Amino acid sequence: MGSDRRHAITEAVESDIGAPAALVWSVLTDIRTWPVWRPDVNSVRLSGKPGPGTQFRWTACGTPIRSRIEEFEPTQSLVWSGRTFGLRAVHTWRISLTPTGVRVRTEERISGPLVRFSPRIVQRILRASLERALSALKLEAEWRVSFKY
Repeated sequence: MGSDRRHAITEAVESDIGAPAALVWSVLTDIRTWPVWRPDVNSVRLSGKPGPGTQFRWTACGTPIRSRIEEFEPTQSLVWSGRTFGLRAVHTWRISLTPTGVRVRTEERISGPLVRFSPRIVQRILRASLERALSALKLEAEWRVSFKY
């Protein structure tokens, strides 16, 4: 993030999910279906099978975003970078095993002009966005377990 490093915000949330890691991973990395289970995601266009270097364009809350998968470790971690309206972000999802399923931690680091001028507002919006995304992932994965996916 270069010179924006001083003007960056990082936020993270985590939750236990009562589902196998492989199922959670499958839901998370089936990027084309995000609009089905993530209420904030309006559309997705993916340029190939998800993996390192795969690019995708998506719209979240009406905002167009260009993203690229940076890290893709099956059932463990997914990292993508993204850009929109002068903002840059790196979004990380980490999955770790627990006795009853998995713990998922999602984190995003965002930088750009809005962060410099309205850091508190951006922090609040970012936290709420992460909470909604993680809650939607939990709901979808646990729903699939209850119906034996």
